Amino acid sequence: MIAAMHREVASYEALSAATFPLRVPLSFAARMAKADPHDPLLAQVLPKMAERLAAVNFVSDPVNDLQHTTSVGVIHKYRSRVLLIAAGTCAVNCRYCFRREFPYAQASLSASAAGPGGGSPGTPSATARSAVCTTSSNTRVGR
Repeated sequence: MIAAMHREVASYEALSAATFPLRVPLSFAARMAKADPHDPLLAQVLPKMAERLAAVNFVSDPVNDLQHTTSVGVIHKYRSRVLLIAAGTCAVNCRYCFRREFPYAQASLSASAAGPGGGSPGTPSATARSAVCTTSSNTRVGR
């Protein structure tokens, strides 16, 4: 079973390395149950070939982030809130992510500050996407 998982991951990685690769911090991987193909943490991040299949009514921007991007690094959907895209990637690529098609690398504040091409690999902006949500009465930081 483990060998079959390794083959599936290898074939998936070959197909999607540039689009939505397997990305997991070591601290997250350390919490996974070893040799358990049904571990829920593993299921959250393990690429599956089924992700590549066309889905009926698929929309690449289901929450209309692109329509509400008012400037580089700013998504403004609601009158009293803005979402600041501070970095171009997440530390973990969750398989259920509904924002996997959003062009974070080009739309992040770090890409804007770094100029063409965005931040360099290894910088905090290249290893974790963070967002700041600001309201009229307070500021919350998180993803």
